[in-house]
Amino acid sequence: MKKFRWELLTGLILIAISCGLYGLHFHLFHDKHHLVIYGLGELAFLPLEVFFVSLVLHRLLEFREKKSQQSKMNMLIGSFFSEVGNKLLRELAGQDRNMLEHGDGLKVRGSWKEREFHRAIKKATNYKPALHITEPNLDCLKTHLLAQKQYLNRLVQNPVLLEHGLFTDLLLASFHLLEELSYRDSFTNLSQNDKNHLDGDIERVYTLLISEWICYAKHLKSHYAYLFSLAVRVNPLKSKIDVKLK
Repeated sequence: MKKFRWELLTGLILIAISCGLYGLHFHLFHDKHHLVIYGLGELAFLPLEVFFVSLVLHRLLEFREKKSQQSKMNMLIGSFFSEVGNKLLRELAGQDRNMLEHGDGLKVRGSWKEREFHRAIKKATNYKPALHITEPNLDCLKTHLLAQKQYLNRLVQNPVLLEHGLFTDLLLASFHLLEELSYRDSFTNLSQNDKNHLDGDIERVYTLLISEWICYAKHLKSHYAYLFSLAVRVNPLKSKIDVKLK
């Protein structure tokens, strides 16, 4: 409300200054005809000026800001996969029977073009894993996520995340899984309902990880060829990693 009052007061002051200058012009030169001609001309141009400033220029500035935010967002995503995501995704993919048997369409390759990436993203959105999570797997997940809790907290507090829904969903799902695992001292003798609940939380994180990793790899392919080359070689969806170039 205060901001609106300030803007209204500023507008009234500017209008008063304009009227005062027009009055001064008439007082000095007594040329009403000149004032009417140029006044109407400037008034006629005002809608075009509003169009160019408010729409065209605003859109250009908005596009530039969005591009800058997207660049910062992808830096955060890359940091996330380096610190947390790659290891987590590799561990879960190793327990996914469907990934081992039918996951070739999700394993990014260096030769992929735009079409292959779009196809993989669509497949990842509808992907149904067949995870086999054991008690040692749950212990490993808990240890890994607890070790990265402070890092994840810092990511969540970053305001850039408001611009990226998928990655925000991934972080929230990861935090939820971390809390579910941290509240359990042991994973022995879990009830079937409890095990099913944890399996659902893990599957949510896993499928979001796959989708986000493919989108991030697509970004690297388009903008950072050297980073994409390494990402393909350490692809967390592959069963074997060979970082050396052949």
